Amino acid sequence: MVLSRRTPLPLPVAELERLRGQLDPQYGFERWESILAVRVPRDEPDVVNDVEEAAETVGPADVEGATVLLVGNRKDLVIPSSALADAVALRVQLDAAIAQETRRALPPGGHRALTWPGDARRRPRLVIRLPGSVAEVEDEGFDALAATLAPLAEEPSYRDVHAVHLVGDRDEARLEGGLFWEDLLRQHQEASERHELAQELAAKVHAPAAPAPADALLAALEARLQQLGYVVRLKPSAKVPVDLAAERKAAPHRVVAFLAPLLDGDTAQAALEATRALQADLGLVVARQVDKEGERKLVATRVRAIAPDAISTLHL
Repeated sequence: MVLSRRTPLPLPVAELERLRGQLDPQYGFERWESILAVRVPRDEPDVVNDVEEAAETVGPADVEGATVLLVGNRKDLVIPSSALADAVALRVQLDAAIAQETRRALPPGGHRALTWPGDARRRPRLVIRLPGSVAEVEDEGFDALAATLAPLAEEPSYRDVHAVHLVGDRDEARLEGGLFWEDLLRQHQEASERHELAQELAAKVHAPAAPAPADALLAALEARLQQLGYVVRLKPSAKVPVDLAAERKAAPHRVVAFLAPLLDGDTAQAALEATRALQADLGLVVARQVDKEGERKLVATRVRAIAPDAISTLHL
């Protein structure tokens, strides 16, 4: 590798200072036209160690055709793009080998903390085998993953990993370890909060009425929504329990409904929170009685109160 510390820097001093201040010191990077600037966490770039570490975050397309500039705390260095491109290519090959072995060794849903024999630096890794496609995992899948892994967050062999490899049947993704745990624990917290909300909603919104009247109200509401062009599900499986969910192509697209003997302030608030959590366009609370506080809370919101005898003439 031939380097010249006299090579003119390809960016103006002001632009260099902006990059120095804005890029993540742990190998954050930015492609600016034909220049790839990579921030390194030391005063003066180390062409061996910093190239190897930068290859862990930079992708092949980022390097292609670029002049590579390593930006240190005080000094900067232009290096041959081939040096970083070769390191990135080796990392991509290593990632592919890890994914292939993970598919062979782990069943869908399995996970393992390890160091890969082909990694000269012996960086700790976490491999996670996902069913289906990584790109198509939905919120419920990440909720389940978060519930499985969150209890392991305090184990150093899991929490202090350098990289996390998500491996599907035909695709894979590689994430930085710290960011993965940050996102996963946030996902787990949000899922726990949704579960608590579900418990509160079940206590506040679900009517303690006898099953027959409740079933009759649901049947009437189901029939009316079907007349209005909705596909209706009763007691759907959802993050937040509802009595009915309906969907159609015309607005309002998604409707959820709850039964309550009395629509008071607490019930109204619970219905508002549930409707937002489920990202529904409209929430309906079927209640025989509505007090002033419940009525006030629903003014100018996406939740409406409806009396049982108004179901047959409901218009949306």
